[in-house]
Amino acid sequence: MITHHKLLHAASERVLSDTKTVLEENIQDKDVLLLIKKRAPPPPPKMTEVSAEEKRKQEQKAPDKEAIIKATTSLPTYNADRTVAHHNMRDFQTELRKILVSLIEVAQKLLALNPDAVELFKKANAMLDEDEDDRVDETALRQLTEMGFPESRAMKALRINQ
Repeated sequence: MITHHKLLHAASERVLSDTKTVLEENIQDKDVLLLIKKRAPPPPPKMTEVSAEEKRKQEQKAPDKEAIIKATTSLPTYNADRTVAHHNMRDFQTELRKILVSLIEVAQKLLALNPDAVELFKKANAMLDEDEDDRVDETALRQLTEMGFPESRAMKALRINQ
């Protein structure tokens, strides 16, 4: 049986159960109860609405390979040769290398005008010559030495835990 009403205890604002007794709900004399009409549930969708919803979902669905081939069979083919695309990619990589080389050359010229350039180049060369295993995280090293650890032990610990 569907009930279209609910019983509410006014003081506690709780909905009383349909299956419990007044004693089980701890209702006292002079307690105020409210009988409230429930909202009507939404009607179930009609079959025409369901089919329209399914149709809309099908329209939004991406086409599969067969549908694409069927839709594009009458179109002329362009660039069917994949070597052209590969050649274009090679040209792009060559151009990118040229751009990078020119950027490096400009950076060298700018650094040459800098009075600290000699020191910067020495640091850069030292970093390049440094063995990868000998490098440690400078921030972590600084934190460890600030905590009181000797630099040599901190560097050893950082190398071990890389």
